Amino acid sequence: MVQFLRRLALLAVVLAAVLLAGPRVLREFGLVGGGTRAALTQAERAVEVARAYGAQPDDPAFRTAQAELKDARELAQRGERRRARQAAETARDRAIEAQRYALAHRNDLRRRAERIVGEIDQRLNQLEELYGRRAKELDQPAIDDMLGVMRAARQTGAAVMLDQEQGSYDRVVAAEAETLKALDEAREHILAERKR
Repeated sequence: MVQFLRRLALLAVVLAAVLLAGPRVLREFGLVGGGTRAALTQAERAVEVARAYGAQPDDPAFRTAQAELKDARELAQRGERRRARQAAETARDRAIEAQRYALAHRNDLRRRAERIVGEIDQRLNQLEELYGRRAKELDQPAIDDMLGVMRAARQTGAAVMLDQEQGSYDRVVAAEAETLKALDEAREHILAERKR
């Protein structure tokens, strides 16, 4: 009876080891979880998604994903399926990391663009109020001059707001300084306007 229990305990330990290591070993040899072609396809898709999300070549994870994918393709062509699958899995993992980084970066750009557009909108509203007050004090030639300045300011601000609505957050950020400078100049021009 003791002998039977010992054998049963040994069998349980061996079975536990097989259950723990079995799936990994089977996956390692390509017997489960798809073959080399499936791993390459997954890696290619992950790299394309990272690119679509805005991953840049200077991002280390994206660069590594592209290099590993290239290596995986070369290994697969040489018939080294196991190493090709490992390289493809590494490429997929790095591409997913690049996706996360690209999404976080895009979200940061979006927030910054929203802040910039909010500031531009506020300045345009202040400019409108200033124009309204000054128009009551000035004669028609001065008002006409201010109106031209206001149109240019509105166009400048509207272009940035349109970029934000279209999701071109990088263009909004790039145009921030120039747009705010133009609105400040318009404000100074309206303040300096005199009767003619």
